[in-house]
Amino acid sequence: MIQYALANVQVARSVDFGQNDTTFLGRTHLGHILQVGDMALGYDISAANFNNDDFDKLDSRNLPDVILVKKSYAEKRKKTKTRNFKLKRLEEGTQTFGFDMKKDLGKAE
Repeated sequence: MIQYALANVQVARSVDFGQNDTTFLGRTHLGHILQVGDMALGYDISAANFNNDDFDKLDSRNLPDVILVKKSYAEKRKKTKTRNFKLKRLEEGTQTFGFDMKKDLGKAE
């Protein structure tokens, strides 16, 4: 099984999808997971503001437009998990936790 596969990707922001044709080119390590039409989470480097001297020294022509980090599994999160048990309630005064009944009676008096 391949753990990581380098791939060139062409992505569009979900906010801009259908409104304009702005696309970004980038490379990602998620080549073995991503398919056409999938959603992915990442960083938009072209619009980011960096306050770092080391970043300013880098050649901007060699930087990617986007860096993809993770595939988004939004369709799996929509499913609500149902629990296979019922919650029960305790009535007040029926059980004591950590005390003997004799000690509780003494405290109540």
